[in-house]
Amino acid sequence: MEDPVVISGFDMDRAGTINALVNEPAGTFICRFSMSQPGCLVLTCKVGPTHPRADAMGLVHAIMQIDDLHERRVDTWIRDYAGATHLLDVYRCKRVDKRKVFATNYTRLRGLEAGDVPPQPPFAMTPGGFM
Repeated sequence: MEDPVVISGFDMDRAGTINALVNEPAGTFICRFSMSQPGCLVLTCKVGPTHPRADAMGLVHAIMQIDDLHERRVDTWIRDYAGATHLLDVYRCKRVDKRKVFATNYTRLRGLEAGDVPPQPPFAMTPGGFM
């Protein structure tokens, strides 16, 4: 499977996002460039009509401003938003579990304890530098 398109291009505006998500199940999301706030991204997620911030279509449109993106990477914002479970690749018309898209090889520091970290070999100096 090819990697899905995570951030939709400039051809995906708010109306296109609404049309793409209208028949999708809750948890499906699209990330796109904001047309009204240059430099920002919008995460639109289908949450259902009972969500307190949902619009009439059952969607939440969350803006990621530049300051937000300086604080955390886009993939981290999306990964940590529990309501967004499946990315909709609008170009391939496929839903992909976000855990497959944003899989990480890193362990969170808070989850580590002294005994969990394997010992590292000491660095040795050689005439050419570190070995």
